[in-house]
Amino acid sequence: MKKYLAICCILFSWNCSAQAQEYMPEHFLDLSVKPQPYTSYIQLAQLDTANLNATHEGHNEEKKPLFKSRPVTLNKVHKYLGYASMVSAVLTGLSPKTAGGPHELFGTAAAAFGAAAVLSGFAFHYEDINLAGGFGDPDNLHMLLGILGTAGYAVAVSSGEDGGHGGPGTLGALSMAMAIKLTW
Repeated sequence: MKKYLAICCILFSWNCSAQAQEYMPEHFLDLSVKPQPYTSYIQLAQLDTANLNATHEGHNEEKKPLFKSRPVTLNKVHKYLGYASMVSAVLTGLSPKTAGGPHELFGTAAAAFGAAAVLSGFAFHYEDINLAGGFGDPDNLHMLLGILGTAGYAVAVSSGEDGGHGGPGTLGALSMAMAIKLTW
């Protein structure tokens, strides 16, 4: 029943619009006639699309977006340095613990990537840091957790062969993971 009612409404509105076009005064469609002020509240304009199609025949390319993001920005570098730090920390925990082996290499890489992430974060987000908001501000908390994560990596790397460096390294990785999760 609703289908038939919808079809009837569409046909009725189509019929009404066709009748309205038949009884429309000619000066509404003539664009060369200048309208008199306050004589007509509605002015219909007719667009000649023949000229537009002729000028755009050779331009069948897709429209380019108005905004194209740059492939490399300081914010993206900061983000990927933080990710690289986390991946290096996970690989450090998974690699065999031999002197001069991959465990030491990945641990040093995690500390280096973490330090680079902290430095690039200060370089890019220096205007976001406002200690008046305390550590309830997500930007300040992200900064604190990133610094603590990098410090944990540095302590673990500096006390590497002495043993007992798993705790600071793990806490550094957890802190860095929370900093990354908080923002991204």
